[in-house]
Amino acid sequence: MLFLVRFLFKDIGKIIDKREAVFRIGVSTLSFMFIVFHIIFFAFALITNGLQIMMPINLMCILIYILIILMNRNEASAASGIIFAIIPAFYAAVSVYLIGWELGTQWYLLALIAPLHILNANFSMVQRQLCVAIPVFAMLFSGYLTFFQPDSTGVGDDFILMQFINILLALVTGAVAARAFSFCNTFNNSASDQKKIDTLSKVASTDQLTQLSNKSHLQNALGNIFRDEDVNRARIFTVLINIDDFRLINEKYGNENGDEVLKKVAEVITACFRKTDIKARWGGDTFIIVLNDTNEQGVKIALEKFRRMVKDADIVVNDSTPVEVNVTMGYSAFDEEDESYMECIKRSDEALIHGKKNGKNTVVNYDELS
Repeated sequence: MLFLVRFLFKDIGKIIDKREAVFRIGVSTLSFMFIVFHIIFFAFALITNGLQIMMPINLMCILIYILIILMNRNEASAASGIIFAIIPAFYAAVSVYLIGWELGTQWYLLALIAPLHILNANFSMVQRQLCVAIPVFAMLFSGYLTFFQPDSTGVGDDFILMQFINILLALVTGAVAARAFSFCNTFNNSASDQKKIDTLSKVASTDQLTQLSNKSHLQNALGNIFRDEDVNRARIFTVLINIDDFRLINEKYGNENGDEVLKKVAEVITACFRKTDIKARWGGDTFIIVLNDTNEQGVKIALEKFRRMVKDADIVVNDSTPVEVNVTMGYSAFDEEDESYMECIKRSDEALIHGKKNGKNTVVNYDELS
C-alpha cells in the first residue's frame, strides 16, 4: 500500500493544501481496495451458480475505480469524489434487481444517507446526527443478526460471509462518501468565492465605459515594472493617444454619441496592440499604451498601423451617420535615469502636445523634438 501511495503521489510534498492531499490519498487508496474487493466478488460470481450475471457489473466497477485513481493522480478531483459515492449505490441497486437481497449490497444505499445531510445546509445539528447515527446503527445491528443469528435473517449459509463483508464495506463507503461530499462542497465554494474575487478585482481595475484598464490599475502595473531591476527599460515605451477634436464631436452629436466614439476607439486599441501591452484609459478622450519588449522602429510601425485603423474604422453616430475620427499620439522610451514612470509619461505628453500644435493626426517621438 505504501508503494502504491508513493507511486501515485510522487509530487505529494508540493501540495500546499494538506486536506486536498488527504482526500486524494484517501479516495484513491480506498478505490484500490475496492478494486481488490470487486476482483474477489468477480471470482465469487464466477464460481457460484446464479451469480455469473454479476460478473460484467463487477468488471465495470473495477474500471471506474481505476478511472478515479487516474483522476486524482495530479490534483484532487471533486468529480472523482462524487463518482466514488455514486458507484456503491449503483452497484447496490443493480445487485438487488438482478439477484435479490441475499448478498447484502442493499446496505450501500443506506450508507449514502449519512453524507446526504451535508448537501442540505438547512438541517439542524440533531438532524445531521440522526442522518449519521441511524444508518450506522441499522447496519451494525444487521451485521450482528447476520453473523451471530443467521437463522433470523433468512440468509443462506453460502452468503453469510458476503452479507457481513458488504455491511462493513457499506459503513466505510458511507464515511468516505460523507468526506467526498464535504470536499466537493468546499471545493465548489472555494471556486465560487475565487470567481467573485476575480470579478470584483476586474471591476476595480477596469474603466467601465471602454473596458480597458483604468488609471489606477495602469499606475500599479507601471510601478511594478519600474521596480523590477531585471526589466530592460530601453525596450519599454509609453504612448499617449488623444482623439482629435473630440470636443466638437460631443458638441455636434451629443455626449452619448461621444461615448460611442470612445468605445469604438478602445475596440481598435484592443484589436491592434498585443495582449502583453498594457492598454488603459488615461482620462477623458486620452488613452495610454505601454509597449514592452520592443524598439523604436517597432513602436513607429505599430502606432502608424493604429492611426490608419482608427481613421478607416466604421464609426457611426445616431445609428447611421458616419464620423471620421483621427488621433494624435506622442511616445517616449523609459530612461535609466528616470526617477519615476511619471517622467516618461510626461515626455510622452510633451510629444503629444507638440503633435496637437502641428497639424494633429500624427505620431510624434519625444526624442525627435527640436
